[in-house]
Amino acid sequence: MSLTYVRHLWHARQTDQVLAHLTAALRDVGMAVNRCEVLAANASPPSDAWCVSLENVPYQVCIHGPNVTAPDLQAQARPWVALACLALARLLQERAQHERLALALDEVGASLDEDAVLDALVQALHRHWHVPHVRLFRYLPGGLFRLEREALSGTPLFPLQPRVELPATWMPAAHRAVETGETLVVGREGHITDWERQVLFPVPVAVGVLLPFWLDPQHMGLLALGWTKPLPLGEDMHLLEAHLRFLVHHTALALARARLHREALAAQEEAALMMEHALAGMILVSSGLRVLRANAAAARLWQATPDDLVGRHVADLLGEAFLHTEGPWQRACREGEVGPVEWQVTVPPGQVRDLLLTVVRLKPPLQEKHAGLISLLDVSERKQVERWQQRVLAGVSHEMRTPLAAIKGFAELLYNAGPEVDAALFREALTTILHRATELEELITLYLDFIHLESGQFRAEYQEIDLPTLVRRLLDNIRHLHEPAPRVLVEMDAGLGRVRTDVRLFTHIFYQILDNALRYTPADGEVRVRVWREGAAVHLEVSDTGPGIPRDRLAHLFTPFYLSQEGGEYTVGGSGLGLAVVRAAVETLGGAVHVDSAAGQGTTVRVVLPG
Repeated sequence: MSLTYVRHLWHARQTDQVLAHLTAALRDVGMAVNRCEVLAANASPPSDAWCVSLENVPYQVCIHGPNVTAPDLQAQARPWVALACLALARLLQERAQHERLALALDEVGASLDEDAVLDALVQALHRHWHVPHVRLFRYLPGGLFRLEREALSGTPLFPLQPRVELPATWMPAAHRAVETGETLVVGREGHITDWERQVLFPVPVAVGVLLPFWLDPQHMGLLALGWTKPLPLGEDMHLLEAHLRFLVHHTALALARARLHREALAAQEEAALMMEHALAGMILVSSGLRVLRANAAAARLWQATPDDLVGRHVADLLGEAFLHTEGPWQRACREGEVGPVEWQVTVPPGQVRDLLLTVVRLKPPLQEKHAGLISLLDVSERKQVERWQQRVLAGVSHEMRTPLAAIKGFAELLYNAGPEVDAALFREALTTILHRATELEELITLYLDFIHLESGQFRAEYQEIDLPTLVRRLLDNIRHLHEPAPRVLVEMDAGLGRVRTDVRLFTHIFYQILDNALRYTPADGEVRVRVWREGAAVHLEVSDTGPGIPRDRLAHLFTPFYLSQEGGEYTVGGSGLGLAVVRAAVETLGGAVHVDSAAGQGTTVRVVLPG
């Protein structure tokens, strides 16, 4: 037999190559061979073919030709055919192992969940390699083995509870495998105790394999594989070991990918959670200056949803000035980041909002799709508070000077006059001091109560009061502050009686409405006050014959400091808080307030309160 033929068969990697070499060899010994082919073991061979079964694989090789069935030629050719059959069996066995390895790799790599990857590994070994028993352990740093999962063909002789932990000292062979990272074939390498054999292979096995691999950067895993039938050793076992090694390396990569996917999803969810629930608005902008993504806080500024903002141009939202040469965007393009800067935008329905902006230009690789991130913080309320503070200070410095000057002036007059002061002058001075001190006290109370009402910190204290008595007392106090005062006509329901309300808030309501009416009504004019009850509600109506209020200003009457900031005939001084306090007090008591007025027609204020 030619050594060249043996060498050709040994180096062949395809069945066609083996069959070609066999055909040539058979022709050399005198057989008229037309072709050689491999058929399944259960296939019916043709009558003119010589078929030989292959060992360890379900195939047969069939030789076709006119004289291949001659016994003398078969006897001469049998050694050549036997060698070719061994080579074909080896190649077909390797192909079968490669096919099941490919299937197992697909199954293990199909999931992005770590538990599913391990389940697929165990099931692939159980199904494709026909391993009767598979156990997967995790090696813990404390020197413990923990059972993670298993796949069984029958009831184990030595059952283990899931996630049970066993000391490594009880399993020296398994411990050696994870420490060295080498595959241990039981029966060929090393020796294990009966106890360890029962733990690792709780069914009688002819061949056992301990295969360590990394489950994650901190933990090693150990696969215990047990076959109940002997496996051919030598090259077949080496190929099996190589395939199993490749499979567990692929599993380690699949686990790492699953962990990265889980961490990426968690990071994405955290970023989305932070973006959606942040108090500041955030807008992600494309290179075309279109909105790619916006969070809920940003969308609320424009009374829209985040999806409504997607696709809109930045200039539509923040104005053309935002993109000017010295605007925030161009500065961010030059400097990389700008902010916080103060900015104003007009949002529906025509409101001007004060913002603090931060603009960040993104760098590659994010810059390929996203050009920049704009963060927006609505500080309109804070700005309003700052403006109110300034106006309160201005009001305090202006409104309090008048009563303080009167108090100080009459106090100096009494001091300089000494004991011989005229009785009439003495009484007038004390009366003025008393009234001006009361005015000052009420002004301070007005400012403090307004702050508490606007912040929601005011707590109404309800009590039963005689409303007619309270109204008369308030009328007397107010008249002294407006001299000369217009004529005041009062109509009170005879059955008004006692009502349940907060005295302090009702005082603010009545005082501020009547004070405004007296302030704006000339001395020869008239102010009419009506108080009556309808069912469970108390009605208060104050009408004057003053200059009235233009229609376009009615909507601003309840805006704090509005009148004190307006000029012209409709402004005659005051804190500018009166009607703002009225509205806040009425709402706190659960009532309603309405104003009717027109230029040159006087003003009527109506309040309805629960009684």
